[in-house]
Amino acid sequence: MICADQIETVMADTGLEGDYYLFCFPDCMVLASKEDREDDILYFYDWAFQLVDQVQIDYPHEVPAQFLIVAETVDRLILTDSFRNVPKYYIEKSELGTGGAKVHAFQLPELVE
Repeated sequence: MICADQIETVMADTGLEGDYYLFCFPDCMVLASKEDREDDILYFYDWAFQLVDQVQIDYPHEVPAQFLIVAETVDRLILTDSFRNVPKYYIEKSELGTGGAKVHAFQLPELVE
């Protein structure tokens, strides 16, 4: 974390290698890779920075994981596959921490390009 005095302070050590973007939500924090990878994983932490769950992004996507999260509802994190920000996938918050958290596809009508 970069503080106002420009001194870098480590808040928590995740053990992850590479650059990650931190999303803060009322229920959790999510770390998403800034790098373009085929095996992207979203890491979910509680506010004590304890790992709660990790979810594999198992669908084709055109951008790094940091651009996949586009919205949040009370029950879900909404995901896209590209910069178009069309909500195509979601993660149920109730599944986090159960060992069964996964990406679900919305059942959407065909979209006109």
